[in-house]
Amino acid sequence: MASVIRIKQHVTGDQVVSEANFSLEPVEAPSGDILPGSVRLKLTHISCDPWLLALVKPGLYSWCMALPVGAPMMGTCVATVVASAHEKFQAGDVVTGFLPVSYTHLRAHETEA
Repeated sequence: MASVIRIKQHVTGDQVVSEANFSLEPVEAPSGDILPGSVRLKLTHISCDPWLLALVKPGLYSWCMALPVGAPMMGTCVATVVASAHEKFQAGDVVTGFLPVSYTHLRAHETEA
């Protein structure tokens, strides 16, 4: 079993970001085959930077749109490759990126080696 952090409600007005804005939901960890050119990642570290407020507070910055309610939270993460069908990544590799806070799959066009 794995978990995903989802946006439960947007931040409005002078409201402070709190646990009320997020939900931690159990999800099945992906298994089975993955598409050619893809990797399956397990997050090990998540950076909670102050600018991420823009992802839960619509209109805060003109250069960043808020994620919709129900979407997985995103963040700069460190992850371990648990399965790979990509020529540049092997299981056990450690990678970083701006990723959804959950188990995730990335397709080849979304990766840079």
